[in-house]
Amino acid sequence: TYNLRLVEVHHKHHIPKKITEYFTEFLMLFTAVTLGFFAENYREHSLIEAKMQENYQSLVEDLKSDSTKMTSLITSYKQGDSTLFKFDNLLYDYHSGAISYEQLVAVYKTLKPFPSYSTVFINNTTFKNIQSSGMLSYISARSIRFEISYYYEVMFKQLQDNNAHFDKDGMDFFDRNLPIGHLLRTRQNQVTNTDKKSGSSAINAEKYHDFVFQLPETKKILTSDKLIFQTKVYRDRYAAYNYLLIKMMEKNALLLNELRRIQH
Repeated sequence: TYNLRLVEVHHKHHIPKKITEYFTEFLMLFTAVTLGFFAENYREHSLIEAKMQENYQSLVEDLKSDSTKMTSLITSYKQGDSTLFKFDNLLYDYHSGAISYEQLVAVYKTLKPFPSYSTVFINNTTFKNIQSSGMLSYISARSIRFEISYYYEVMFKQLQDNNAHFDKDGMDFFDRNLPIGHLLRTRQNQVTNTDKKSGSSAINAEKYHDFVFQLPETKKILTSDKLIFQTKVYRDRYAAYNYLLIKMMEKNALLLNELRRIQH
């Protein structure tokens, strides 16, 4: 016979924590969550800042390209406007009876090439990407945000509109009312390339010029009243377009300085 003895198991009584221990645990948990939040926020901020630095550099490259294009046209403006001014006076002299048609032709031959209606196309891809991604608001300086938006939203659209008007007035002037210059330049290139080895290109070109200027249609074009008005219209459009380019160049230079300043 076995005697079974019941063994009474005694459990330790639960000892309540002190309030300071609860506070310490809470503080540690709060600190861990807060540090995690700040770490994530810092990481996100670093990524955004790195992306913005890429955007700044891309904008700088776009603006430098714009500047090169505009500078090229602005540089040629003075010579081009001078040619148009001389041609305008030349037409006035003929129509006022001061010179003959032969004299008009002789002076016309001495004029420098007429300024073409070359236009500038601005690359706004980087700005559109920044705008569509909502990163424009990350540019901290409000003044820079305004200047960038004004350059691409206002001046860019003005340039697009003026490109269309400039093209139209240019075609009216050159293709419809003064095709002579284009005709002579084309002939000059053809003769030069064809007869370069023979050395007769200059003589052939000069003879061809004389032939063109003696054509009744050429005289009709150069002496028409309409050409006076078309020259005035084109000269005004040419001046207005270059004025817009000058204003854009000023804004372009300002933006380049500001963007380089905030780049790391």
